[in-house]
Amino acid sequence: MTTASARVLETISATKTSHRLESLLEAEILLVLVARSLRPGRKRVVAIETQVPVTFYREGVRKTHWFDIVLTYEDGSKGYYAVKKEGEGKLVKDDIKAIDNQAFATMPCFARYVTGDAIPKPQVNLAREFMRSYDIVMETELHDAILKKLTAAGGRATVHSLLTDLPAGTTYSDGWTMIYNMIGSGLINDDHHQAGAAPIADRSWVRFAKGQVNDAARAA
Repeated sequence: MTTASARVLETISATKTSHRLESLLEAEILLVLVARSLRPGRKRVVAIETQVPVTFYREGVRKTHWFDIVLTYEDGSKGYYAVKKEGEGKLVKDDIKAIDNQAFATMPCFARYVTGDAIPKPQVNLAREFMRSYDIVMETELHDAILKKLTAAGGRATVHSLLTDLPAGTTYSDGWTMIYNMIGSGLINDDHHQAGAAPIADRSWVRFAKGQVNDAARAA
């Protein structure tokens, strides 16, 4: 991510594209939305647009709303996201409701209003780490070693315990990259009671995601 002229340039590896956004908040929300789409069972983002106008009518008057982020998903549907700071939004919310009822009534599209407080910083950091690991070719040996440790621990363990005694040639940092990749891909979850709102650290507990433990045990 880079900034120039108060605008933010965000590169998204999943779509192999770069986008200029109006604020750091928009860049962070874009990152989280794309990272979420890469989880198993989710519709994957295949294209990204920014600052897209949509026309609608309010009290008989033609209006235009510029959406900060527009995501095209693999099934052809589109999500239009208006990003605002908390407290800026009643009129925007009314506009989005009108757009959903008018412009998108017969289209595979939806409009959403998103604020920064809806996505805590730890979620942003996790999304960034997952996206960083997305294109990295991970060693199968490291992946399997972590799965075996987690299985042997009964499906729940601290990050530090999973990253000790790693296979030869891999580092603690490599292990962290794998942990982020496993969380981002939905294989394991942060087991904190405020997961997503608290940062993940060495002493954090992780566990197999629901439905993953049996498959992992068979693989191990």
